[in-house]
Amino acid sequence: MDLNMKSVIHYKAGPYLPLTENWIYTQIINHKIFLPIVYCHGLENIDYFPIKKLRAFGKSNKQSNPWTMLNKAMNRLFKYNPFIGEAMKKDKPDILHAHFGGSGYLLLKHKKDYGIPLVTSFYGVDVSKLINIRPVWKRRYKVLFEQGDLFLAEGTRMREKLIALGCPEEKAKLHRIGIDVKRIRFMERKPREDGVVCLLIAARFCPKKGIPYALEAINLLSERRKTCKLQLTIIGDSSRNKRDKYEKNLILNILNKIEGKVKIKMLGYQPYPVFIEELYKNHIFISPSITADDGDDEGGAPVSLIEASSSGMTILSTFHCDIPEIVLDGQSGYLVPEKDVDALASRLEQLITTPDLWRKMGKAGRKHVEKYHDAEKQAQQLEELYLSLL
Repeated sequence: MDLNMKSVIHYKAGPYLPLTENWIYTQIINHKIFLPIVYCHGLENIDYFPIKKLRAFGKSNKQSNPWTMLNKAMNRLFKYNPFIGEAMKKDKPDILHAHFGGSGYLLLKHKKDYGIPLVTSFYGVDVSKLINIRPVWKRRYKVLFEQGDLFLAEGTRMREKLIALGCPEEKAKLHRIGIDVKRIRFMERKPREDGVVCLLIAARFCPKKGIPYALEAINLLSERRKTCKLQLTIIGDSSRNKRDKYEKNLILNILNKIEGKVKIKMLGYQPYPVFIEELYKNHIFISPSITADDGDDEGGAPVSLIEASSSGMTILSTFHCDIPEIVLDGQSGYLVPEKDVDALASRLEQLITTPDLWRKMGKAGRKHVEKYHDAEKQAQQLEELYLSLL
């Protein structure tokens, strides 16, 4: 390691790292100019997301222990974490990079004390559901926007949302999420000899993912075209909260209607390598995101759409948040209005009955991902943003 190498702290106010936040990992591991140091509260899936330098301050905030209680008390009363402060004295970082708006707010005093730039990346829930159920965050974000140095949005719509919340335009920058395009190779999708068309849904069971609308569309299509041979694979499950449990029950009820008409494979939560394997076993990826009743939305777009496109899959999704910047309607897939079951069924029927589209759309999707979502290129752009602050 170059002793003169600059360093950046990647901070997340929670555990490192949930399986559903793998896009943060791609940002961390592709640095060339900066040494990445991860600060977090608790550890998860460390075998899947190894990192050379990591400091975990106590357990997850969901667990009760003296260190966690002190962490939370200091954050609440003084917006200061003594463990982070002491670690920064040892690590002497050049840049602070917070992941999610709430993490950025918690680093403000540390930024001020050490006089170094603070970059904050927003991802979705922090600019949608959070500010709806806890309006105090609108005021906190105004403070963050005033004192922070740079704010990154994964798409145009999210950037506009940050500006509407009070972020100065010159501080709001577009930085698209990158994926490992070398690992997710392109494979042309071809019809199976037995005529079965394989559909894949991969998402947490929560309202904004719109899974019930996809299932209703599949059910409608199976009634409309009884000779269609469909196989549906679902990766994902619900969290423990009531809202997600209700969503899971809704999903299971619709699946009961489909059972017998469509072959169904429920895999539950799976590690990232299994998700990648499943991409290549299926023809069409379905992700009909919506704005939930509580205001929760994707903010940007599901990273799974980028990964599916990279693999050469045709996509069926919705005109939601920044999804149209990833799925090019009519070119790499089809987009329909949110919650429109008839439109979903019609476009799905078109894709199923016209497999020649799979090759054309798959190639277009891969080309788009290589141009705008290559993790190495995005890491280089990120480091250029860091350097602009020094």
